[in-house]
Amino acid sequence: MIELSGEALGIICTTVVTAAATIATLIGKIGAVKVRLDMLENNHLAHIKTQLSSLEAKTISMGTRLSYVEVAISRYHDNKDQDQDKEPAGREVNDKQEV
Repeated sequence: MIELSGEALGIICTTVVTAAATIATLIGKIGAVKVRLDMLENNHLAHIKTQLSSLEAKTISMGTRLSYVEVAISRYHDNKDQDQDKEPAGREVNDKQEV
């Protein structure tokens, strides 16, 4: 079994999310180009506006998801740092001797 540190896990998550956002952006751009070509061929402006606003909404949604993941990673690191700052719990020793 491979054990990953919190930092390595954060880097991997950030890389995966960044790659997903990049792919979504590229797909959105390809979709936008296709919509523009349809506009030239069919001239359905209402349909084009709907498609473009849908692409914009998807881009905003992806940005929001990316922000949530960044916040989650940040909180994970903060919690890890706090856990490392705590001293391990031990049992109390009673130094008093009863006579």
